[in-house]
Amino acid sequence: MHNSPHSTNHRDEFRRYSAEDNSALKQQYEKLLSSEQIAAWIVTHPLSPAQIDCAVAVMLKILDGKCKMRPAEKVVMTLLYDQVKTKPGRLLTGELHSLIAAARNRSEDDALKMLLYENRLLAETAISRPVMKQFKAFIRETGLLVDTKADDENN
Repeated sequence: MHNSPHSTNHRDEFRRYSAEDNSALKQQYEKLLSSEQIAAWIVTHPLSPAQIDCAVAVMLKILDGKCKMRPAEKVVMTLLYDQVKTKPGRLLTGELHSLIAAARNRSEDDALKMLLYENRLLAETAISRPVMKQFKAFIRETGLLVDTKADDENN
């Protein structure tokens, strides 16, 4: 991942969010926070187009404020999204990446928030619940995220 002027400083986000997490969880996520480590994980665990759709949908949920993952998990999922956003999904279009980029840079824009909300709902509708559950299980089983009970069924 390159650092553009609009990139989020993920380490600062992690530090801010990590105060809410227990130390064992923090230690596990500190090891996963670099984009290089996420890229290495993707090499050994390539995502299918359907899984890329799931990563995009989770990013939409994070930006829309509806994701119930732990804050540190949101940071990891944001890093994952940044690594896969150029790869083709199965159902979701590339136009969502422009929307996500705009939402990351202009979070106070009410019209943009509404567009984000609408597209999040469409993405959640397009991806079946079993596909999303399989994606979540995959990223936990392969060590990208720690298995916790803190997230909801739709993340």
